[in-house]
Amino acid sequence: MVPIEKIIYATEKAFPNSKVKLFHPYWQEVFEYADLTTEVRVAMFFGQTGVETGGYRVFREGMNYSAQGLADTWPERYAVVPSADQKTPTEFAKSIQRRPEKIGNVTYANRNGNRDEASGDGYRFRGGGTIQLTGAENWVQFNNDLGDLLKTNFIKNPEAILLPRNSLYAGGWFWKKKNINQYADIKNLPMVTRKVQGGKLKLKERGLIYEQVLKLLNTPSI
Repeated sequence: MVPIEKIIYATEKAFPNSKVKLFHPYWQEVFEYADLTTEVRVAMFFGQTGVETGGYRVFREGMNYSAQGLADTWPERYAVVPSADQKTPTEFAKSIQRRPEKIGNVTYANRNGNRDEASGDGYRFRGGGTIQLTGAENWVQFNNDLGDLLKTNFIKNPEAILLPRNSLYAGGWFWKKKNINQYADIKNLPMVTRKVQGGKLKLKERGLIYEQVLKLLNTPSI
């Protein structure tokens, strides 16, 4: 296990002016649960969660997108020509921009275990926690596995994911469920990112945080 004082030192240096101190009481129990026991595994975890949370500042997906933001983020759905370098928003994207609940319900309907738009699942089970757990399928499994431990029903109360212990466990649960350590051990950043995000979004940024945290964890004086 990586010494807790090293984790505290590294996270405070890597994520200044953030909410990372709120997580200090829970690193050890969650990292033991997720078998995040080496410097490489821990650094890889922070490389991913650091990007997913905007530097440990945001733990719930906002969905307050502009039309251009929708086109850039989901070009296949909201750009007139998805393959174009400059994405032009569709008229539909313009009609739902800055309507977070509508955007969540439309964008995430009928995927990842969510029901149709009218069910409200898309917005209810939008990204949450340190790894932005998304979709009813993930939320239900997380609730089934850890709801009792965390004394919370996350299906009835999704906003409870914002509590630091719950938020961190959501990240640890996903990491363990997807067996991401096997890719972290061989330093396969693209595969780790694919498992977390589904693609290569902000791959460079994830790599930079990973390298920074790994260096900080290996600081001899700590």
